[in-house]
Amino acid sequence: MTGQVLVVTAGAGGIGSAVAHRFRSRGWHVVIVDRDAGRGRAVAGGCDGLFVHTDATTMAGCQEYVEATLARHGTLDLLHLNVGVLAGTAVGDGFDPQAYQSMMRTNVDSVVFGVQAAYAPMRAHGGGAVLVTASTTGVRPSPDALYSASKHAVVGLARSLAGPLGQVNIRINALCPGAVDTPMLADRRDALVRAGVGLVTPEEVAAAAEQAHATGRTGEAWIVNAGHPVAPHPFTEVVIAGEERISR
Repeated sequence: MTGQVLVVTAGAGGIGSAVAHRFRSRGWHVVIVDRDAGRGRAVAGGCDGLFVHTDATTMAGCQEYVEATLARHGTLDLLHLNVGVLAGTAVGDGFDPQAYQSMMRTNVDSVVFGVQAAYAPMRAHGGGAVLVTASTTGVRPSPDALYSASKHAVVGLARSLAGPLGQVNIRINALCPGAVDTPMLADRRDALVRAGVGLVTPEEVAAAAEQAHATGRTGEAWIVNAGHPVAPHPFTEVVIAGEERISR
């Protein structure tokens, strides 16, 4: 896979940076996308890569980083949609609708817009792959219900898009880490450790990203949990007779 092109959104952060460095060490060309210009340029510089300073939660921002990638490399082989934030609110007393809507835009819109922006170029070049950072909360209930809802949406999107994207040779998978030792969990880290919750390092998530991509599979939700091997989640399928005959 040497010489292929990887784009990582939120590439200045813990998981994004780790993924960028791992794939660069395998000979990939790397494009870092982030709103943090200082850290983004630093990570891109460390990977001999391109930095694109834009907002990956908007359609315009996604089109910008895809166009910049094509201008530099002429192709896009793997798009890692890695933008994500915690909810910052909950249902009940003190519910903040603006915080909720901001979280959904960040966690879900960034995936929809990213896939849409990459679709035509990948199809034109014979295919490609998309990897979405979700969470184990996307396949199980969680006390952080609204964040969990956004990650369930992302997992469902990846699984549902696998069929139609596969028709144009584009693969899509969700990466579902448990608690990852990054700044996003800084205010919860001590409580997690005291409770005995195992933390996954960004480097372990990056290794899982490489593994998930290398399998050539699609429509999977890959679980990355401390103390367990990386593997796709075994969903129980619900079959709706005749659905496969509905034209889309």
